[in-house]
Amino acid sequence: MSEEHSLESRLVATGTERLSLLGRYADVLMQGYTRDEVPLETLTEGALRKLLAARILWRPDEHGAVKLTPKVRELIAEMLADETRRHVNADVGETLEQIRNLVQSYREA
Repeated sequence: MSEEHSLESRLVATGTERLSLLGRYADVLMQGYTRDEVPLETLTEGALRKLLAARILWRPDEHGAVKLTPKVRELIAEMLADETRRHVNADVGETLEQIRNLVQSYREA
């Protein structure tokens, strides 16, 4: 039982630490999401090491750019999906309204 509790405690501690990293560096991570490359000039060497060790960021090759790991990118995309859908629906609604107004003006003409 105590072994189970110990494992759970480690999982909670690790998860809390990684979620904290996501929150602390949210601006940089979102820039990495939108640019497909993390801007290193805004990170300290220690922060970069922590994010790489936590598998939030990765470097595909030794001299390449630092990027979000696919799982983190997928998490962000999923969190933003509803917002994206709302914008698309608003744009579609606006276009439909324009078409209705155009049809109405043709009928009146």
